[in-house]
Formats: sequence, structure tokens, C-alpha cells
Amino acid sequence: MLPPPVITGRDHVLTAITHIEQQIVEIIDIEKVLAGVMTYDSQLPAGIADADLYTKSEGIEVLLVDDSKVALDRRAGSFSSWG
Repeated sequence: MLPPPVITGRDHVLTAITHIEQQIVEIIDIEKVLAGVMTYDSQLPAGIADADLYTKSEGIEVLLVDDSKVALDRRAGSFSSWG
């Protein structure tokens, strides 16, 4: 397993390259591919969070940890809608 070539830059879906039975195989980030072609609404549906929940959560800090930038961006979008 080899890292993708440096020439691919930072914004690409190629995760790694390997050889299987004398063929080059590209390992891609399918989550990133799907995020690029599918829509995702990060807003909470109406009725899920009421004014009491907002009041109770005021001042709380949340640490988001994930090895996926796509997942982090989506979760951060959900929390940012709280203000």
C-alpha cells in the first residue's frame, strides 16, 4: 500500500495505491465521493430541539473527534445551527 502521489494535491478522493495480481488498484475515499454527489441537510428537523433544550445547552462545549473530515463537517454543521 502506497500513499497517493503528491501531484494529486490535497483535495482529492484517492487514499492509496496498491498492486494486486500485477494490476494497479486505487483506493478511494467513498465517503468523500458520496458527499460530493449527495445532499445532506445538517439542520435539526423542527420539533427536535425546543427552547428549553437550547437554554439547557447554553455554555456547553462540545469536542468532535472523527477520522473523517466529511463526518466532522456534517456534525459541526448540525451543532452550528444551535448558535
